Amino acid sequence: MNLAYAGMTKRKRLRHLPNEATHVPHTPAVDMLPDVIEVWFAYMWAPAEDGCGGPAVTDPAMLYVGLPRHDGGNATQFSVSLEAAVDDLIDMGPDDDSVIPAVAARLRELAEKLEIEAGKARKK
Repeated sequence: MNLAYAGMTKRKRLRHLPNEATHVPHTPAVDMLPDVIEVWFAYMWAPAEDGCGGPAVTDPAMLYVGLPRHDGGNATQFSVSLEAAVDDLIDMGPDDDSVIPAVAARLRELAEKLEIEAGKARKK
């Protein structure tokens, strides 16, 4: 799943999704795409559960993605492994040699941000 969709307009997201994604082939699919895509770390509810009523997640880097339904029903959730995404990037071996170092640098920045927050929590 491409999390970049979260910042796109409905029309742009539609161009990037396969026809099956709408589940209703002959309706105005633009109106059916969610306005808000939620992404969260399911580990924040561990060890009790995954935040969606399922078993606790053991991988702290597991992401859950919630797609609200157009009819207002319960959102559809997907799990996305951050580690699997990194492994896929490595396996694909991008043509541009700057891609992997750029992703690595950004992940280090995010890890530092988490470490700062962890330090604040330890001081409480």
